[in-house]
Amino acid sequence: IYLLQAYKQVPVELNASLLLVGEGKQRDALARYIEDNNFEHVHFIGYVPNEELAAYYTLADVFVLPSVTTKTLKEVWGIVLNEAMNRGCPVIATTAVGAAVGGLVQEGKNGVVVAERDPKALRDAILQILSDEGKLQRMRNFTANAIKAWDTNKSFKGFQEAIGYVTKRVR
Repeated sequence: IYLLQAYKQVPVELNASLLLVGEGKQRDALARYIEDNNFEHVHFIGYVPNEELAAYYTLADVFVLPSVTTKTLKEVWGIVLNEAMNRGCPVIATTAVGAAVGGLVQEGKNGVVVAERDPKALRDAILQILSDEGKLQRMRNFTANAIKAWDTNKSFKGFQEAIGYVTKRVR
Protein backbone atom coordinates (compact mmCIF):
# COMPACT_ATOMS: atom_id res chain seq x y z
CA ILE A 1 0.00 0.00 0.00
CA TYR A 2 2.90 2.37 0.73
CA LEU A 3 4.22 1.98 -2.81
CA LEU A 4 0.77 2.73 -4.25
CA GLN A 5 0.48 5.79 -2.02
CA ALA A 6 3.89 6.91 -3.28
CA TYR A 7 3.03 6.23 -6.92
CA LYS A 8 -0.15 8.28 -6.55
CA GLN A 9 2.10 11.32 -5.93
CA VAL A 10 4.41 10.75 -8.93
CA PRO A 11 3.81 13.51 -11.51
CA VAL A 12 2.01 12.35 -14.65
CA GLU A 13 4.70 14.10 -16.73
CA LEU A 14 7.14 11.34 -15.82
CA ASN A 15 4.94 8.95 -17.84
CA ALA A 16 5.68 6.20 -15.31
CA SER A 17 3.95 2.85 -15.13
CA LEU A 18 3.90 0.53 -12.15
CA LEU A 19 4.07 -3.23 -12.62
CA LEU A 20 3.19 -5.31 -9.57
CA VAL A 21 4.72 -8.75 -9.98
CA GLY A 22 3.73 -11.67 -7.78
CA GLU A 23 0.78 -12.83 -5.75
CA GLY A 24 -0.06 -12.43 -2.12
CA LYS A 25 -2.68 -12.00 0.57
CA GLN A 26 -2.94 -8.25 -0.05
CA ARG A 27 -3.74 -8.48 -3.77
CA ASP A 28 -7.51 -7.89 -3.41
CA ALA A 29 -7.05 -4.95 -1.04
CA LEU A 30 -4.47 -3.41 -3.36
CA ALA A 31 -6.74 -3.91 -6.37
CA ARG A 32 -9.54 -2.11 -4.52
CA TYR A 33 -7.20 0.75 -3.62
CA ILE A 34 -6.16 1.05 -7.27
CA GLU A 35 -9.78 1.06 -8.42
CA ASP A 36 -10.95 3.48 -5.70
CA ASN A 37 -8.18 5.94 -6.61
CA ASN A 38 -8.65 5.67 -10.40
CA PHE A 39 -5.03 4.73 -11.01
CA GLU A 40 -3.83 4.59 -14.57
CA HIS A 41 -0.74 2.71 -15.65
CA VAL A 42 -0.75 0.26 -12.72
CA HIS A 43 -0.75 -3.38 -13.79
CA PHE A 44 -0.89 -6.61 -11.82
CA ILE A 45 1.31 -9.11 -13.57
CA GLY A 46 0.66 -11.93 -11.12
CA TYR A 47 2.92 -14.89 -10.53
CA VAL A 48 5.99 -15.04 -12.78
CA PRO A 49 8.20 -18.16 -12.83
CA ASN A 50 11.80 -17.50 -11.73
CA GLU A 51 13.20 -18.18 -15.20
CA GLU A 52 11.03 -15.36 -16.62
CA LEU A 53 11.77 -12.69 -13.98
CA ALA A 54 14.92 -11.41 -15.72
CA ALA A 55 12.78 -9.94 -18.52
CA TYR A 56 10.84 -7.83 -16.02
CA TYR A 57 14.01 -6.62 -14.28
CA THR A 58 15.45 -5.66 -17.67
CA LEU A 59 12.25 -3.82 -18.61
CA ALA A 60 12.19 -1.79 -15.38
CA ASP A 61 13.88 1.57 -14.93
CA VAL A 62 13.84 1.03 -11.17
CA PHE A 63 12.92 -1.90 -8.92
CA VAL A 64 11.14 -1.09 -5.65
CA LEU A 65 11.04 -3.45 -2.65
CA PRO A 66 8.82 -1.59 -0.14
CA SER A 67 8.96 -4.27 2.58
CA VAL A 68 7.73 -3.56 6.09
CA THR A 69 8.51 -5.30 9.34
CA THR A 70 5.55 -7.07 10.93
CA LYS A 71 5.14 -9.05 14.14
CA THR A 72 5.89 -12.27 12.26
CA LEU A 73 8.05 -11.22 9.31
CA LYS A 74 11.29 -9.40 8.57
CA GLU A 75 12.82 -9.30 5.07
CA VAL A 76 16.08 -10.94 6.13
CA TRP A 77 17.87 -10.26 2.84
CA GLY A 78 15.60 -9.68 -0.17
CA ILE A 79 17.36 -11.68 -2.89
CA VAL A 80 15.19 -9.93 -5.49
CA LEU A 81 17.44 -6.88 -5.07
CA ASN A 82 20.41 -8.97 -6.21
CA GLU A 83 18.37 -10.30 -9.12
CA ALA A 84 17.22 -6.84 -10.24
CA MET A 85 20.71 -5.40 -9.93
CA ASN A 86 22.09 -8.33 -11.90
CA ARG A 87 20.03 -6.97 -14.83
CA GLY A 88 21.41 -3.43 -14.35
CA CYS A 89 18.29 -2.16 -12.62
CA PRO A 90 18.72 0.43 -9.85
CA VAL A 91 16.76 -0.39 -6.70
CA ILE A 92 14.77 1.33 -4.00
CA ALA A 93 14.28 -0.59 -0.76
CA THR A 94 13.16 0.13 2.74
CA THR A 95 15.15 -0.19 5.93
CA ALA A 96 13.14 -3.38 6.57
CA VAL A 97 15.21 -5.14 3.86
CA GLY A 98 18.40 -6.79 5.09
CA ALA A 99 20.25 -6.34 1.80
CA ALA A 100 19.46 -2.64 1.77
CA VAL A 101 20.82 -1.92 5.23
CA GLY A 102 23.49 -4.63 4.94
CA GLY A 103 25.49 -2.77 2.31
CA LEU A 104 24.26 -4.14 -1.02
CA VAL A 105 22.52 -0.86 -1.82
CA GLN A 106 25.04 1.95 -2.14
CA GLU A 107 23.10 5.15 -1.66
CA GLY A 108 22.80 7.15 -4.87
CA LYS A 109 25.07 4.79 -6.82
CA ASN A 110 22.93 1.70 -7.38
CA GLY A 111 19.85 2.62 -5.42
CA VAL A 112 18.21 4.38 -2.53
CA VAL A 113 17.24 3.16 0.95
CA VAL A 114 14.22 4.74 2.62
CA ALA A 115 12.40 4.35 5.91
CA GLU A 116 9.74 1.67 5.91
CA ARG A 117 6.06 2.68 5.90
CA ASP A 118 6.92 6.09 4.41
CA PRO A 119 5.15 6.78 1.08
CA LYS A 120 6.69 10.27 0.82
CA ALA A 121 10.21 8.83 1.10
CA LEU A 122 9.37 6.21 -1.53
CA ARG A 123 8.00 8.90 -3.84
CA ASP A 124 11.07 11.09 -3.34
CA ALA A 125 13.36 8.15 -4.13
CA ILE A 126 11.39 7.32 -7.29
CA LEU A 127 11.56 10.96 -8.39
CA GLN A 128 15.26 11.19 -7.55
CA ILE A 129 16.00 8.33 -9.96
CA LEU A 130 13.40 8.80 -12.71
CA SER A 131 13.50 12.58 -13.08
CA ASP A 132 17.17 12.66 -14.15
CA GLU A 133 17.93 10.53 -17.22
CA GLY A 134 21.69 11.01 -16.78
CA LYS A 135 21.55 9.85 -13.16
CA LEU A 136 19.40 6.87 -14.14
CA GLN A 137 21.96 5.81 -16.75
CA ARG A 138 24.89 6.28 -14.34
CA MET A 139 23.04 4.16 -11.76
CA ARG A 140 22.31 1.47 -14.37
CA ASN A 141 25.99 1.30 -15.34
CA PHE A 142 27.22 1.25 -11.75
CA THR A 143 24.62 -1.37 -10.79
CA ALA A 144 25.50 -3.71 -13.63
CA ASN A 145 29.22 -3.51 -12.83
CA ALA A 146 28.88 -3.69 -9.03
CA ILE A 147 26.83 -6.87 -9.04
CA LYS A 148 28.98 -8.82 -11.53
CA ALA A 149 30.76 -10.59 -8.67
CA TRP A 150 27.48 -11.96 -7.30
CA ASP A 151 26.07 -15.28 -8.44
CA THR A 152 23.97 -17.99 -6.86
CA ASN A 153 27.00 -20.16 -6.02
CA LYS A 154 28.63 -17.33 -4.07
CA SER A 155 25.32 -16.63 -2.39
CA PHE A 156 24.98 -20.29 -1.40
CA LYS A 157 28.54 -20.32 -0.05
CA GLY A 158 27.81 -17.18 1.97
CA PHE A 159 24.74 -18.82 3.51
CA GLN A 160 26.81 -21.92 4.33
CA GLU A 161 29.43 -19.80 6.05
CA ALA A 162 26.81 -17.86 7.99
CA ILE A 163 25.08 -21.04 9.15
CA GLY A 164 28.42 -22.55 10.11
CA TYR A 165 29.33 -19.46 12.09
CA VAL A 166 26.02 -19.37 13.94
CA THR A 167 25.97 -23.08 14.74
CA LYS A 168 29.48 -22.90 16.19
CA ARG A 169 28.42 -20.04 18.47
CA VAL A 170 25.27 -21.83 19.62
CA ARG A 171 27.07 -24.97 20.78
